[in-house]
Amino acid sequence: MEDNSHIWAGAPPTTLAYLDSIQKRAIRLIGDESITSSLAPLGHRRNVGALTLLYKYFVGNDTCSQEIKSILPELKIFSRPTRQSVNSHAYFLDINKSSTNYFENSFIVRTSKIWNLLPSEVFPKVGDIHTYNLQKFKINVNNTIKKLSQYPSLLSYFPTPQ
Repeated sequence: MEDNSHIWAGAPPTTLAYLDSIQKRAIRLIGDESITSSLAPLGHRRNVGALTLLYKYFVGNDTCSQEIKSILPELKIFSRPTRQSVNSHAYFLDINKSSTNYFENSFIVRTSKIWNLLPSEVFPKVGDIHTYNLQKFKINVNNTIKKLSQYPSLLSYFPTPQ
């Protein structure tokens, strides 16, 4: 249910609801809360997987092909201090605008929007220098989502389990 989830995460919510219902049914069938209590919702895992992949593509040096690198958004350069520039992190991306849902829900645009909402603490550092550490990034993203009430802008992307 998670194979290539970063690609189909932008599917319509009604379509994704079918997958979520399969997970809920499996949890009911298992019936052992000691096994299922730590299972994150599929929407959460789709978003963490997509963010991890974008991190590998964007921050990792040689982890993707030149074709993928060429379609990634560039870093946004702020020309003056604004609320957005003050609150953004070092990897804030400049996302192209679109008038179609098809483009808005594509992997790169959808994931870049979530990426831009992440707090700067998510991106691994050694001292003051950002470093590439995929495992630390995943841990930081998951810890941030556990404290979702502190980051209300992320609530629409990471619904709380029911």
